Amino acid sequence: MSNKKYEKGKFYKFKFDAITPRVKSINSGYEKFIEKAISDDGHNVVIAIGDRFMRDVFISKKELKLAHKGFNNTLHDLNHMGSGYQISMFESMPPDISYFVGWQDNALYDEKTGEVRAQVHIEKAAPRYKDWENYVNISSKIGRTPNVSMYVFAQVEYIQARDLPKGSGYSHNGYKADDLVPCFKDIQPFMVSTVTMGACNDMDGCGIENGKSTTDTIEEINDPYENVDMKEVEKQTKESKQKIEFYKNRIKDINGE
Repeated sequence: MSNKKYEKGKFYKFKFDAITPRVKSINSGYEKFIEKAISDDGHNVVIAIGDRFMRDVFISKKELKLAHKGFNNTLHDLNHMGSGYQISMFESMPPDISYFVGWQDNALYDEKTGEVRAQVHIEKAAPRYKDWENYVNISSKIGRTPNVSMYVFAQVEYIQARDLPKGSGYSHNGYKADDLVPCFKDIQPFMVSTVTMGACNDMDGCGIENGKSTTDTIEEINDPYENVDMKEVEKQTKESKQKIEFYKNRIKDINGE
């Protein structure tokens, strides 16, 4: 259960990062050997699955269905390196276009499973095409589905837990029937990445050339500048400048200047 409060009407950045999920798949023994994921028509991918909690935020099948076409003509990169990433609160790695290897199209929503599926087209002329191909081929040889991870923007609204779809499992995520649960709304797809371990991973039913789905979790990457007290930052900056000036003058005194 999350203590984070989301503002109505504000868009938040959510990156389904390449990390080990906090919640293990119910079907943890699920194994599926895949054929070499090379196709002239693109590579079939399960990007996400609805009616699941994703680090205390619920994503409904309804919202995924509304958003799924937004994955058409979005870029595909490696490990979110194309979009850049945050190192610390005040430092980030800029986007690197050399990590873009393809794009998505033919996005479909599966009414029965709640899955968003699409085709990924990999550009053989891309600088890092061989990196992508080697990872997919090696995964195939060891019987592992290559994982994917999506990057979206979304609003968050609060819905009473009892009003969530049946089988949402809100009690397992620390919520009681009367609790207000943060839920994704107005999802706007931005990019998809091939990653080592996606939040919706191969055990959950997501990935390249995938099969049956089971469970799903998603890790949220918050805007590092969100909720930063700028007055405190300005105060610390002023104090740092004062210290620097003091030491400069002190050095001058020691040198007899």
